[in-house]
Amino acid sequence: MAIGGIDIGGTKIGVCLGDTDGSVLAGETIATADHPDPAALLGVCLERLDALRGKHDVSIESIGVAVPGPYDRMERRFLDPPNMPAWHGFGIGAWLDERAPAACRVMNDANAAAYAEWLWGHERGAHTLVFLTMSTGLGAGIVIEGRVLEGERGLGGEIGRVRLSEDGPVGFGAYGTAEAWASGSGIRQMAETEALRCMQAGEATALHDVDVLDARAVCEAASRGDRAALRVVAQSAVRLGQLIGLLANVLEPQAVVLGTIGVAFPDLFVGPAFEEAKRHAVSATMERLRVSASSLEHRWERQALAAGLYGREVRA
Repeated sequence: MAIGGIDIGGTKIGVCLGDTDGSVLAGETIATADHPDPAALLGVCLERLDALRGKHDVSIESIGVAVPGPYDRMERRFLDPPNMPAWHGFGIGAWLDERAPAACRVMNDANAAAYAEWLWGHERGAHTLVFLTMSTGLGAGIVIEGRVLEGERGLGGEIGRVRLSEDGPVGFGAYGTAEAWASGSGIRQMAETEALRCMQAGEATALHDVDVLDARAVCEAASRGDRAALRVVAQSAVRLGQLIGLLANVLEPQAVVLGTIGVAFPDLFVGPAFEEAKRHAVSATMERLRVSASSLEHRWERQALAAGLYGREVRA
């Protein structure tokens, strides 16, 4: 028996087959823009999933569906995921109940990613694990003793909305949120401001020379020693550390795992954020806390598979 997986994103949707041990049998992606209607796109996903099932001659026991938030797990519908207006209000749960070939479990993608880390990542089985996506935005998932902290409607754990300062970059329509300070979009905002300051002050910086001033370009410049880029990254790492310190005091996690940007540039974020967190958290908590970059491969496939396994008796 295999587990099916569907990972829904703003630019692409992934369809995969896997096993309970996290191994991926097969996977493929579909451009979201090719099928703007949610029902039509999900229909294509089920067709692709059935084709993969036939190719590998397996039966599908359950299907995990990882979705961007906010997702209401009680009403089993999307609320208003950013940049996906066609999906606003779409009742994906009822649609899948009528058409899917196996029972489906729909889960916020950051929560599913955190559960995948708990099941198969290098911090597998940690008593309390926090996963921070550090991608375009700052999604978060929290796993405590093998259970994802979802809240009644699945809207819990929105750490990216926490205000860390009264001013600064903007995230979720507010200044100084955790997402604004520790995400790709926030790093880009800070870099644009820093590039303008350098231009007006007559300071040379590689931030003026890149074709696209995004988080990757900023972090690459910082890795090469560009002073302006280093200032931007240092601000982000400090605020990330403040957030981790807050989480340490509230949750006493054993593991905080960083996603995309942290994975690509661990030297810029992991150590500095941990040192900053120590300034804000109970020292005994920090003695047992590990901050690291994710080492989990096949991330989108595994987060979809993790959603399909959630609620079953699965050992990390």
